Amino acid sequence: MQLNIGNHYFQFQGKPNDLTLFLSIGSVIAEIQSFECTMKSFIETILKKSRSIEIGEIFYNKTLVFLIKHFKKKLPDDELSELLEKILENRNFVVHNILKKYQWPIMNDDDYIYGKKRN
Repeated sequence: MQLNIGNHYFQFQGKPNDLTLFLSIGSVIAEIQSFECTMKSFIETILKKSRSIEIGEIFYNKTLVFLIKHFKKKLPDDELSELLEKILENRNFVVHNILKKYQWPIMNDDDYIYGKKRN
């Protein structure tokens, strides 16, 4: 696989299953980004309707952690808060720890299959 950035070329030579693994992780991360954007809009709408925030407050560049804390402070709902915390935990696992957990790049084929199923 070759990556071209301007006049720079980077070549990646991995195991045969690496491309499948990275495509799967990339797909999950794209879904996470979509979820985060939806959550930002959803929370902003709820808070505006409840007049818990000023109309000018914007959540576009805020992290999911910020949104969850803000949501819990303004509209306490323990069940939804717990769900959001679990979503955050799973998101952080995929974004920050999945490759470490399965010891990439020294994964064996069974690890690739398990990692793919986990996504």
